[in-house]
Amino acid sequence: FQMVDLAVLATVLVDQGFCLNLLGRADVVIPKGEEKPFAEVGLLIKLTIDPGSGLIPVEGVLTKDSYVFSKDCHISGGFAFYMWYAGAHAGDFVISLGGYQNGYAKPVHYPSPDRLRLSWKLSPELSVSGSLYFALTPSYIMAGGDFQMVFEWKCVYAWFHAYTDIKIGWKPYSYTADIGISIGVKVELKLFKVHMELGCDLAIWGPDFS
Repeated sequence: FQMVDLAVLATVLVDQGFCLNLLGRADVVIPKGEEKPFAEVGLLIKLTIDPGSGLIPVEGVLTKDSYVFSKDCHISGGFAFYMWYAGAHAGDFVISLGGYQNGYAKPVHYPSPDRLRLSWKLSPELSVSGSLYFALTPSYIMAGGDFQMVFEWKCVYAWFHAYTDIKIGWKPYSYTADIGISIGVKVELKLFKVHMELGCDLAIWGPDFS
């Protein structure tokens, strides 16, 4: 459907063994051909194939000109796919979009892509931000993110925040889920200050279910 334009540069090194590098940029416009598209996303991609390393690594990062909804709604972050077919980590792999759960003990040989983030200044007083992540390994699957809206005007500061983090493991079987939401307002006057906040957090883990 001609939604993706891809340019790739390939280099081959043979002086000390075979090594193939692929560097590319993919540009996605949705919908294409419109004067004001819904989204424009640029993705820089790198793939290295070195038979002696026992690893196939694919990494990518969003370009600074990527946006959704509006050109003022910037998105950023990265992804990675690593697969080990030989060596000390043979059989291991990881797929990560935006990193991992904050409490996850990441193995040192795993990549560390930047969190997928959204930043949108709707007006001088109102801003929206958020982040997302997803990761899959031989032992775990995890996903989550957060969303925040902030309003600032003179002496008034108000906010809304929601988040979720889910991780499921099967070697051994386990699961955790954290969900929360809060809303609040602060008013600072010369004579006094007012601070009101209401929130709720839920944590689930197991087995056994708790």
